[in-house]
Amino acid sequence: MKTPIIVNLAGIHKEPDPEQLKENAIQEHAKHEAEMHEHYISVRREQLSMYDNDVEKKNRRAEQLCRYCYYTGKYAMAGQAFTDALCVDCGKQMTFATTSTDWLCPDCAKKRNLCKHCGAEMD
Repeated sequence: MKTPIIVNLAGIHKEPDPEQLKENAIQEHAKHEAEMHEHYISVRREQLSMYDNDVEKKNRRAEQLCRYCYYTGKYAMAGQAFTDALCVDCGKQMTFATTSTDWLCPDCAKKRNLCKHCGAEMD
């Protein structure tokens, strides 16, 4: 790709300074990252508020998830690959669309009143 030619006010053509282009790119990246960090912190604050107040308790319990997994686990990192896992209680094979698998099958989790994803107590 050709380097763009810049025309200054005097009408003289010159190539942009590579060091200045690099500096501009670094500054833009730093600004973007700072904005993204503020966004992520805002999201986390909202998650913690929802966790503290358990605002969706009925839905959370219906999904057989503890407060932590329900309010913060939705944003966990996972690989995009179908993954099989065995229920640690009954041994039933479960298939998931990601590498983030449950610890217990729904039946065993409900029977033991535990979170199906991590195995913690529900409340």
